[in-house]
Amino acid sequence: MVRWGGAAGAGLVLVAGILVGGCANSGTPGVATAAEAVQVDPAEYAIGDGKHVFHLVSGAAGCWFNPNQADNQAPHMLCDLPLPKSDPPIVDPQTGVRAPADAIVIEPDGVHKVVNVAGAFITGQLLPPGSTLTVGELSCTALDGKSMSCRGPAGSFSFDGSTAEVSIRE
Repeated sequence: MVRWGGAAGAGLVLVAGILVGGCANSGTPGVATAAEAVQVDPAEYAIGDGKHVFHLVSGAAGCWFNPNQADNQAPHMLCDLPLPKSDPPIVDPQTGVRAPADAIVIEPDGVHKVVNVAGAFITGQLLPPGSTLTVGELSCTALDGKSMSCRGPAGSFSFDGSTAEVSIRE
């Protein structure tokens, strides 16, 4: 499992990227699909050491990509999301923090709701509506002003910002 807290994770600040435009074939007005999205240049989202970050227009969600690092060569990502504070608390296995989940990770062993123990957001480049950021095996698409869909080798998730619901697929 990837550790998101500590000195390396404490400086991370994530903000959500938002799609505001619609796509004619999406089935839902104002919502893009990954197949319809435009690929953005990953270099515009790079923050060093192979890491990338973006935020959505809403400013309430965003992701940090780590395609590889010295202590974990497997691609992984963390996405801060405005999940319901009324959800049952979970316990962070490394810190013992007990709180409602406020993030999703895609790690080598799967996709999980987690507590972001770093407790901060990284501001990054805005991921425009209808755009996809792909870095190695990791990608996220801004679906509308509050929603996104992300995938990695171990699974994927979709976040509906209108309802604060997450759908995880492994």
